[in-house]
Amino acid sequence: MRASIYSFFLILLALTSSKAQVKIGDNPQNISPLSLLELESNSSALVITRISEAEMTRMTPLPGALVYNTDQECVFYYNGNEWFNLCEDEGSVNVSLEVINDELVLTDSSNNAVSILLEDLNALTFTTDAIVNPTQPIVRDSTIVITQNGTNYNFEVGEITGDNIVDSSINGFSDIQDASITASKLSDNVAGVGLIQAVNGSLNVDLSQVTGTGTLSSSGTLTILGQPMNALFNDIAIDVADNGITSAKILDGEVQTDDIADDAVSTAKILDDNVTVDKIDAGTANQVLRTNAAGTDVEWGVINANSITGQDLTATDGSITVATGTGATLVASSISVTDDGITNAKIADDAVQVENILNGTANQVLRTNAAGTDVEWGVIDANSITGQDLTATDGSIAVTSGTGATLVASSIQVADDGITSAKILDGQVQTDDIAADAVDNSKIADNAVQPENIADGTAAGELLQWDGTDWVLVDDSALVITETDGVVGNEVTNATAGGSLTLNGAGSNADPFTLDVSDGGIDTDELAADAVDNSKIADDAVQLENIANGTTDGNIIRWSGTSSEWVETAVPSAFVTGSTAGSVFFADATGNLTENNAQLFWDQTGNRLGIGTNTPAVGTKLHVANGNTRTEGILNSAGTLLNPSYGFSGDTDTDTGMYFPAQDQLGLVVGALEAINVREIGSDTETIINGSLELTEQLLDETGATGNAGDVLTATATGTEWRAPAVVAMGKANGANSISVNGATVGGAGGGINTVTLNTARLDDDYIIQLSVVGNNKIFVTSQNAGDFTVEIRDSTTDALVIANWYFTVLDF
Repeated sequence: MRASIYSFFLILLALTSSKAQVKIGDNPQNISPLSLLELESNSSALVITRISEAEMTRMTPLPGALVYNTDQECVFYYNGNEWFNLCEDEGSVNVSLEVINDELVLTDSSNNAVSILLEDLNALTFTTDAIVNPTQPIVRDSTIVITQNGTNYNFEVGEITGDNIVDSSINGFSDIQDASITASKLSDNVAGVGLIQAVNGSLNVDLSQVTGTGTLSSSGTLTILGQPMNALFNDIAIDVADNGITSAKILDGEVQTDDIADDAVSTAKILDDNVTVDKIDAGTANQVLRTNAAGTDVEWGVINANSITGQDLTATDGSITVATGTGATLVASSISVTDDGITNAKIADDAVQVENILNGTANQVLRTNAAGTDVEWGVIDANSITGQDLTATDGSIAVTSGTGATLVASSIQVADDGITSAKILDGQVQTDDIAADAVDNSKIADNAVQPENIADGTAAGELLQWDGTDWVLVDDSALVITETDGVVGNEVTNATAGGSLTLNGAGSNADPFTLDVSDGGIDTDELAADAVDNSKIADDAVQLENIANGTTDGNIIRWSGTSSEWVETAVPSAFVTGSTAGSVFFADATGNLTENNAQLFWDQTGNRLGIGTNTPAVGTKLHVANGNTRTEGILNSAGTLLNPSYGFSGDTDTDTGMYFPAQDQLGLVVGALEAINVREIGSDTETIINGSLELTEQLLDETGATGNAGDVLTATATGTEWRAPAVVAMGKANGANSISVNGATVGGAGGGINTVTLNTARLDDDYIIQLSVVGNNKIFVTSQNAGDFTVEIRDSTTDALVIANWYFTVLDF
């Protein structure tokens, strides 16, 4: 019987192959959804499930299942009750194949029979013509050939040509066997320009032939030296990244006025005598800056002159004349410079500015006189001056005209941003080298000015005073001043740590303490982190040595879309040789090849792809772990009650999920039982629930309404609708008392007069009231409203009001 089953299976395979289109390869778009057989393979052989004897016996698959038993090395068939070895021969042979009662019956020598209805075979035909794929626009060559030999038909795989292969369907990752394309399969000119093809078929880059037309450029923040190399295939622009210039990148002394951010200059950064009055936080009228009572802070207030003591104001060497007054009393006094009192010794080096020199006439220069004994204004004869031509060797000085030392009409100038960091010797920028007014108003933080930072007044005793509109200098006699200890200036006690400030003076009225910025006191430590941003750096000032080193020889700087980064210029060797088996390479955020086997892995032995795992489960082709999958559409098998096409990994018996019971139907299976069936009925759908239905929320009608308490769901011409029940209220009462009432309450004055109040008022008073009463009595409605009605009960003989049991039903539809 087993041999008969095997033979019958082969007959059915041939018959169904001639009836339905057989899928060969990896092209699901070319397979009919009604096909009885689907093969998904990237090789030339059909390999069914391979399991051991123990694994096979533990399985209870659908009838007709086939597996290859690796212990007995044979195909086994499951008939719904037990497994049969198709390789065993029990001595029975096929005897006859005949039609009996509309069935095709195959009978063996043991009188075992297998049959199939003829109606399942009435469309089956055989042909030796080439099989044509009707879904293709052109006729293909034969991929399956049927050869007739008498009454025997052989099904064979014919020639698979290029026309039989769907364009772009051969996937080098999964369809081409490793090392199957040899050098002999490659065209002699496959290498092309710039590549060298070795004997073994490998391709190597010929760097001498690599050319390009790209240009390496910069917007001006980087200087490009030399000529761009011809190996640039695309235009490349490199620039200094935002926040790329840190404190370590800036040479000492290179920070100019425009380079300093607003509010970046704190108290420690301000040179003494360079703070103007408009930088001081305002007080009120006639106040002065003073220390507070504790001497811990500076505040606005008044000074009591009576509390100030001091020596008389004197002039020790005649350069200042004391005309009146006695000094520290701060009464009206005046001092002036004595004629010829300012001698050469009184003038500091470099203190004489251009505006201090007496003017000459047009085009004159200061020179010594003919005797060399005095300085005078005059002219210099250019013809008496000799020298070499003036040149500019590196562009830091621009020679715009003239030929140099002849002093004819010529002009030279420092090129814009020409003085770069490389032109200044380390440590050579002194305090005197910082331009006057380089620290302007925008560079000083509000409230950062200390008293020692304020510029000198115009006369001794002057004070800064806020007049309500502006800062003005006033004589101290106009102020009421209070001093704590009588010694002006002795609050300054020390210089700052690190040598940035120097303490001067003796701490007396005549020689008070002062703090001065030390020469070279402003260094890297005084500049805040990130204080020098891109706007503070002159164009072309960043040199190659200012750029941080890369990580690997050959790195280049590339813009990632958000920042600049170092990247490798070639594929790392780790991805060419020595890669991990099963690695799937992909491009990382920087465009480099990388691998992540824990998240993307190909199990070549089991032909399984794992996403989120490097151990894809046995029995799967694709295993997605710890995540969701999304696709535009999945064309799955129909499945059965015992084995739904969509199941869950936690279901050990695989009989819970969703399957396809029939055309235009969808079934939900629980424990091999169909719990819900959704099917198409004409142009509508219906849902069949095979079991109990329990709702934990409200049930909505076709309009989405939930209905009111007591409403019933009623079928309409188009769907369903919540409506109030026809019976609104009913009950039994006695007089004004409710005995058993639903949907209303019974009350009233009693004595046969009753009032029924409905729990839910009706839309109008046109509802129906049915009444009955016990005994020889009559009952009738005396008033009827939308929310209530009144009933009277009277004796039928005397017409007197009586109390009796009565019944009512209220209907509304």
